[in-house]
Amino acid sequence: MTPVCPTIKPHRRSHWALFMRSLLTQSLLLFMGLALGASAQAATALKFAIPPFLPQAEIEHSFGPLVAKISALTGAPIEIETFPNYLAFWQA
Repeated sequence: MTPVCPTIKPHRRSHWALFMRSLLTQSLLLFMGLALGASAQAATALKFAIPPFLPQAEIEHSFGPLVAKISALTGAPIEIETFPNYLAFWQA
């Protein structure tokens, strides 16, 4: 006999991190596409801002390859910008 309500696996932090990474990637790619035209004339580096949902070292380890790939594809220098807390992220 099959159960009426199958058990639901507990939500894991790693799944949440992957979801946030995907959401941030899509949002930032859209933003970069819009900002790239304006920043193509400027020689300053673009900033890839990431909210502090993981420790700083883990954020840089996770997003470093993505930022390097976007920088290589666009030809614009991009820097990862992390914040100590959400207040600093919102005020930036």
